[in-house]
Amino acid sequence: MNVRPNHGVFAHENAALDAVVARLRDALDPREIWLFGSRARGESRADSDFDLLVVAKRGGVFGSDDYEMVDAPLNGSGVGCDIVPCSAEDFEDGAALPTSFVSRILREGRKLYDAGSP
Repeated sequence: MNVRPNHGVFAHENAALDAVVARLRDALDPREIWLFGSRARGESRADSDFDLLVVAKRGGVFGSDDYEMVDAPLNGSGVGCDIVPCSAEDFEDGAALPTSFVSRILREGRKLYDAGSP
């Protein structure tokens, strides 16, 4: 079976991920971007998609239901991603619950972007 790598026109996975994060950052001005799933756990295959949680700033331009808005910056990138939008409030509420989706991402995921970091 011939597996096609999921990094679009980019030379390798890290370059693809850097480009995806830059597109999301520039278009959405998020608070944080987290990688989760098989790629964060180091269990991915070359053709695995990138699972990303994009956390809005308080009063930001998107909320937890704005899937189309957070997908739009990646149109034409050629990189397969599943983007999950999350409001700041939902992120903070989820972080306080040990069994929540957000808590699992905090434990197993990898933070790729933090607007509060230089």
